[in-house]
Amino acid sequence: MTTTTPSDVRPDPPHSPDDGSLAEFGYRQELHRSLGRYASFAAGFSFISVLTTVFQFFAFGYAFGGPVFFWAWPAVLVGQLLVAACFAELAARYPISGAIYQWSSRLSNLTFGWFAGWIMVIGQIVVVAAAALALQMVLPAIWSGFQLVGTDPAVTSQDGAANAAVLGVILLVPQLQTEVAAVASPISGWTESRLGGFDTGEHLCQAAHAQSATCVGGDGR
Repeated sequence: MTTTTPSDVRPDPPHSPDDGSLAEFGYRQELHRSLGRYASFAAGFSFISVLTTVFQFFAFGYAFGGPVFFWAWPAVLVGQLLVAACFAELAARYPISGAIYQWSSRLSNLTFGWFAGWIMVIGQIVVVAAAALALQMVLPAIWSGFQLVGTDPAVTSQDGAANAAVLGVILLVPQLQTEVAAVASPISGWTESRLGGFDTGEHLCQAAHAQSATCVGGDGR
């Protein structure tokens, strides 16, 4: 027979207005929230990864679709805003962790929620794998120190694939440790927002310079 020492007993979290709402869903408030508002926003902003879209997917679409590819962005933006509005409504109606699994289970049934939850997990795995490949294509070109495994940075090589896997594991660390996410998310969100603004300004300056050069060339001077 084992005895429980006082150090093994977790103290009850302080009562809050959320306790009653969670009780309606059959849950007891046990989370010790350590992420503030900015950290939560930064985590979501970093997960969306605007710079990854700009540097990776826009070049891909532009190469195959040409300038007309630009008009795909407003169309997708409208669709994504509709999805975000649906998610916001569901999150307000069911303010519990579990996201798509919880929403699907309550809007349909447990079986549908089970499938939706696993599809979400598979999607997260695909996202991390795609981000790891994107990092492998960019980071070693910036600094050779990012090539942690082998010497060949090409993603099609054995060294490149192994190093991409290592980078993918590093990407998972903030998702597995809340303490790490609380520190890394604000830093990554701040850095990405500043780099995004800098990149936009640089492209506007280059476009203005190119337009000026075109006008000068057209006048024959």
